[in-house]
Amino acid sequence: MNCSLTNGEPPLCKASQNGQVNVVKRLSHHSANVIRYNFISPLLKACYNGHVNVVKELLERDDVDINLCDNDKSSPLFGAILEGHENVVTEWLQNSATVDNRNDIGVTPTCIASQQGHVHIVKQLLQHSADVVYMRHF
Repeated sequence: MNCSLTNGEPPLCKASQNGQVNVVKRLSHHSANVIRYNFISPLLKACYNGHVNVVKELLERDDVDINLCDNDKSSPLFGAILEGHENVVTEWLQNSATVDNRNDIGVTPTCIASQQGHVHIVKQLLQHSADVVYMRHF
């Protein structure tokens, strides 16, 4: 279950990207690794693509770090916010994720949400104690 596709990508990453929750469940049942591929985790791929059911499935695993960042220090929350996936953001926040982490250029999830015009996501972040002072750095 920990083999790679011809491009080197683990099947769990590909299934997460494509929203194939049944494949993710099966791979998880067989303890497929949640390692990052090219600094991108299965959780990041699911968040970025708005696959809330895959996000839920991955977050049930003990070996998934909800705050694991990619190579520019952006958590999977950044991807969900950038693409405006409110349902993924809601699931994320219900799992006690960090809401104020800055990426490598000092941008926070709240900055991204406000820049993209995602008012409902900004409200969600503020309800989970996102620090608006960080927004001034953007």
